[in-house]
Amino acid sequence: MFLSFRIAVARKNTNCLRIFSLYATVKPLIKPNQTSVNAARRWLFDSMIYFVQKNATGYPAHNHVGIIIAHMPIIYTQTGDEGSTGLLGEGRVPKFDLRIEALGALDEATAALGLARASANTPEIAPLVVEIQRDLYRLMAEVGATLENAGKFRTIDQERVKWLERQTEAITAEIEVPREFILPGEVPSSAAMGLARTIVRRAERRVVELQHAGGLENMALLAYLNRLSSLCFALELLENRNAGKSTRMAKEKNDRDLY
Repeated sequence: MFLSFRIAVARKNTNCLRIFSLYATVKPLIKPNQTSVNAARRWLFDSMIYFVQKNATGYPAHNHVGIIIAHMPIIYTQTGDEGSTGLLGEGRVPKFDLRIEALGALDEATAALGLARASANTPEIAPLVVEIQRDLYRLMAEVGATLENAGKFRTIDQERVKWLERQTEAITAEIEVPREFILPGEVPSSAAMGLARTIVRRAERRVVELQHAGGLENMALLAYLNRLSSLCFALELLENRNAGKSTRMAKEKNDRDLY
């Protein structure tokens, strides 16, 4: 764990007060806590203030009216630099482990749904997708837990699957659902939803693979992802309709007799 600090030096001037900043990162020898943070701050002050005064500003110390040292949290931990990662439970696994592959695919699905939500023109889509993204967050917690701890994070059940089914049925009741494959891309918002659908399907495959390998017990997770891809398809069609666009079929009229 690294601690990052910002040192700001204020220099007096006849007409203004100028602020000079310097950033520094240190790695404490002990686990970071408030004591070690304060010690790091003192070390930075003692060892770097001369550099700040002489090199960053070029003016002697009596022209400086104050020193401000602020803790800046950083977002990396370096614990995965050797290619392993932790789970919600004991132990670490390689980053190519089936469980981590499933988590990565679910993370991609959540991001793709976020893009689709930001692109959507139909007002009711955004709050619906937000609720789904939060479901996926909870689903990822169970997938990311060891088998011994998975039950502690279990919130996705058959009731949530039924909720997704109700959302899908409500949307399909007001649109025309084609009976053949379509070409995504009539408008940007429907294209984004189509992309989200395919990524959700990939996440489903990864979770199924994990379950078949004995790494998952809750079958409701598989059913949820399966229904979610169907809902994404319905939302894609809804976006097309509300944009005044007809959904394009994958087969051309002259090809349909061949299949």
